[in-house]
Amino acid sequence: MFWLRGVDHMKKNAADPKRIAAAEQAMKDFRIEAKRRKAEVKAGKMAERDFIGWLLEQRGIIDELKQDD
Repeated sequence: MFWLRGVDHMKKNAADPKRIAAAEQAMKDFRIEAKRRKAEVKAGKMAERDFIGWLLEQRGIIDELKQDD
């Protein structure tokens, strides 16, 4: 949800189309990796706290892409 709001924020504020495209691609990459990691948690291969920690680290990516808006 945080990622989607970030991309929507960029679109509403008429950010550079290249930056919007980069944010959308980063969001797609995030979704793929998050799905993989969530499956690892469900399978018991990754601790839930590690997954949550990874999620929190990922917020910085969209924050960097949103800068200057």
